[in-house]
Amino acid sequence: MNADDLVPPLRPGVRLVPTGDEGAAFLEDTVLGRRIRLDARGHDVARALDAPQALTALATRLGGEPEPVGRAVGSFARLHLLDTAEARAHASDAEALAAVTAADRATVPLLIRDDARFTCTMCGSCCGGHNVGPVFQDVLDGLAPHAADLEAATRTAKGLFFAMGGDPEAPEREQVLCHQSRGSCVFLMDDRRCRIHAALGGDSKPRACRIFPYEFVATPRGVAVTVQRECRGFPEARLGKRLADDSDALRRLVALAPSLTAVRRVISMAPGFSMTWDAYERLEGALHDAVDAHPDDACAALSAGRDVLVTASGNDPAAPAPRTSVADLRADLDQLVTALLGRIAPMRSAVPAPSAELLVRADALDHLRDALTGLRDDLPRVVAPLARPDQRALFSEHLHHTLMSKTLALAPTVLAGWARVTFGWVVAMSLATHRARQVKRRHLVAQDVMDALVITSFLWRHEDIATRVLPAFDEALVDLFVLRWPALVAAARELPDPDTRLELVKF
Repeated sequence: MNADDLVPPLRPGVRLVPTGDEGAAFLEDTVLGRRIRLDARGHDVARALDAPQALTALATRLGGEPEPVGRAVGSFARLHLLDTAEARAHASDAEALAAVTAADRATVPLLIRDDARFTCTMCGSCCGGHNVGPVFQDVLDGLAPHAADLEAATRTAKGLFFAMGGDPEAPEREQVLCHQSRGSCVFLMDDRRCRIHAALGGDSKPRACRIFPYEFVATPRGVAVTVQRECRGFPEARLGKRLADDSDALRRLVALAPSLTAVRRVISMAPGFSMTWDAYERLEGALHDAVDAHPDDACAALSAGRDVLVTASGNDPAAPAPRTSVADLRADLDQLVTALLGRIAPMRSAVPAPSAELLVRADALDHLRDALTGLRDDLPRVVAPLARPDQRALFSEHLHHTLMSKTLALAPTVLAGWARVTFGWVVAMSLATHRARQVKRRHLVAQDVMDALVITSFLWRHEDIATRVLPAFDEALVDLFVLRWPALVAAARELPDPDTRLELVKF
């Protein structure tokens, strides 16, 4: 800051809270939901920010020099703690978000993309591959009078439900889940229908089953409605009814959700670079347009989206990035893959071996390992345009639904969110290629793409991956899959290692 710059006071909603330690305090921001610990200098500066004043006058009041005081003030400004127009805009967004989260679900605005469609095909795939739940007490109470009939009909020897996570010190964290039988929910019948639904009606099912595959995210403008990318029947279901024509039914499902995921109160394009919700919505609209402008080439659409984001972050998307030689790209991609494999290996090894009492499945981690291991060698196929119209449509709708689920506004930064999306697509295509090869099929079909998207989507939102793995690699992912993405695509054919092995098929 310059010596003559006017320093605003603290923003309304920000208050100084002493800690009891000499000279130490917190700034509590009730609107943006933060507590920021201050050192002695920060405490003194914050205490003096009671009215607009020149930086020199503030420094004189504090008995210090303008430069160090200006640094502290600059830090407060970057955190939106001062009463500026930008900080008030962020506070207004946060207040609007809080109002939407607390609003009556019967009247809250629903934000639905006009061309989004879905009608369940009753494929039954959503009833397998994961534990169905949580099952809340109201559902258990409703099913209790029918439990004996349901157990007899399912022919289960293990019962209908089990509880896990029962920490004696936090019993509220215990979750009741439906039992599985050979990988699918115990209530799934051979005709792919739910036994609860068939016998007692859809309103008797667990809430998670009634809500799936819809996803609801609170934003400052209302609740965004989209379709999760974990429905294996989506290639056909996406041709169904317009979501916008089914708003009454969707509103009833919103009311069933025990809580709403909410976007971040302050959206950051990159560390230290925040944006208002209006600016974010304009950016998201430009990304939708980028996808629509490249319907036949997934990598071109991802590149166009990358250019939108790089431009919005104040950089030239055509500027050359460092370390773009084939050797550098190969080394950095290998380093990333090796580190990721190192993170997931302990998770996989911690899974207990099957026993007569317990079978713990970790198939998705095995699929992720296979996709990562073969990623560089399969990169030429991964970045090539998809061959068939139904596959290309799947990519476009996957990206539109991803954006509508506010993935970028939930990530630590928008750039990190886009890097995760791009990397997720690359991993999915590597997995699809691997799985097709396993059945000796050279070409991909739409179901290969969808199955791979289901697995990567499940992993990317899994608590262990989302909180323990991806955040540690955000910087590397932004580097490779945003900043150096054009170079990575251009060098794809040169990155695989030459394969000089003799291959024999014995069985």
